[in-house]
Amino acid sequence: MKYAGRIAILFTAILASLEIVSPLQAQVSSSDLANIGLDVAWRAQVIQGSSSGTPVSVTLFPHPTKRKQSVTIVANGRVIEQISAEAVDRVAYEQQIAKLESFAKSTEKKITLPRIGLEGARLLADKTEARLKLLGRQYERIEIDEPMIYLVTVSSDGSIQAFNAETGESLWATSVGRMDRLTLPAGVSEDYVSIVNGGDLHLLRLSDGTTVNTRKLLLPNVAGSIPVGPWVYVPGISGSLIAYNATNKEALPWRSVSGGTSTEIPVVSLDGKFIAWNAAPKFLNLTRVDGKKPSPWNRLESSDPLRTQPVAIPGGFIVVTSEGGVTRLGIPTEENSKVRNDAISWRSNSGVYNASTPIVANGLVLVWSFSSGLVAIDENSGVLAWRNPVSNVAQVIGASASSIYCRTKEDRLVVLDAKTGELQRSLARTVPNAISNSINDRLYFVTSSGQIVCVREHDSLQPSPLHPESSVASKGKPKAANPSTEKSNGPPAEDPFGTGMEPIERTPAQPTADDPFGGSTNDPFGGAAEPAKEPAGGNNGAAIDPNNPFG
Repeated sequence: MKYAGRIAILFTAILASLEIVSPLQAQVSSSDLANIGLDVAWRAQVIQGSSSGTPVSVTLFPHPTKRKQSVTIVANGRVIEQISAEAVDRVAYEQQIAKLESFAKSTEKKITLPRIGLEGARLLADKTEARLKLLGRQYERIEIDEPMIYLVTVSSDGSIQAFNAETGESLWATSVGRMDRLTLPAGVSEDYVSIVNGGDLHLLRLSDGTTVNTRKLLLPNVAGSIPVGPWVYVPGISGSLIAYNATNKEALPWRSVSGGTSTEIPVVSLDGKFIAWNAAPKFLNLTRVDGKKPSPWNRLESSDPLRTQPVAIPGGFIVVTSEGGVTRLGIPTEENSKVRNDAISWRSNSGVYNASTPIVANGLVLVWSFSSGLVAIDENSGVLAWRNPVSNVAQVIGASASSIYCRTKEDRLVVLDAKTGELQRSLARTVPNAISNSINDRLYFVTSSGQIVCVREHDSLQPSPLHPESSVASKGKPKAANPSTEKSNGPPAEDPFGTGMEPIERTPAQPTADDPFGGSTNDPFGGAAEPAKEPAGGNNGAAIDPNNPFG
């Protein structure tokens, strides 16, 4: 299935990253999965140095421009021919060689391998179809044209490996830094992979894993890093955000100071123009990153602690507080360039305390915690989408158009109906940990031995995106689907994991006095920040004096 419209491009920086702590001995059984409508798409072993065990982190990244393109001919359930657009055009290549040999100094010229491209793959597939027609055979033609998705693993010994997330093919493997230093999760962009090992920032090329440069960090870091365009952004524990030039080590860094403590990797908007980053306990900062240098755009102060990363969605971010407050924030788009003074689309109370970073899939914001269970909120209106919360959910690991996949507290896989939250199917055996995938309908498990297992639904031969184009916010605020306030009575009779959770009020999206960001309807940011100014002194985005790292 093709990724709709611009969303294929907007996926610039959705990252699904997770520190892995797998249940001991848990495995992924193909026969068990088949009983609940799932297939194992591929298995791959993470290459590690002298250490053993699972990766420290796994990151998914859909490339905004590089695509996977092929044409496959299938007859009677068997693949007759699969033609990749990346295949080398041998005829064109031989012609190129012949031309070079006719010139002097041909050895000094670089030969670029010609690819057949998608049109070439289609032409070759036409020839195969013609032969099958002559033989009177029935066949099916499957055409793939979708973003290339990378899966990058980082191990505690500094080993890093990149895979094709759809095929399991190992693309490259390398290592950085020292084994005795803390290695943090990788940040990935269309050009680079950044890793913090101890006090050093390592920058690699995404294409082949070769090192671009290594430099010392100005301030301690416990979160990680994220490359965006020509900069690598690293939050400091003092609430600062430092941007290092990706290729020029001599260029002075840029810095913004917010106050608080930064303990999470910044999140890039889907259009690649903004990053959102928390400065605990209560500040959310928005920085514009599509210019020649970064510039602070705004800061929000929440009345409740912010302990999880914001989530990038089309046209903005979803922010969840520790007390269960959920807010949809807008950023400037082509449709609404003056969104700053009207940035809060809706606010909702999920009732989920100490929530994990949510997943946004097919119009649902899925908010959960180990103690409070799982709640689904409509992405466009902020209204609760399910009648009752679902208890006993330890992690939401993925979704499809019709199902939500969760791991229970007992490490069992359960499948919920996406429309109602009701139990559809479940596995009796335990499963390993998994990353929480907000990109497409694939499930990625990580075993205790360091094996990555990709799982898909039976009929999902090609990955489907979880952010359809229809979810992009239109001008103005979305209206609540149900303007009334409804409360479910009695225990949740259809809760597949037992009762004991209080029903939650369905609150329409409208400004309220208990705004988790403490703002007014006229200024959603409560007057806490002015555009393009450092909120807490800082150096107004100027370069840092190398003799004074605090600006």
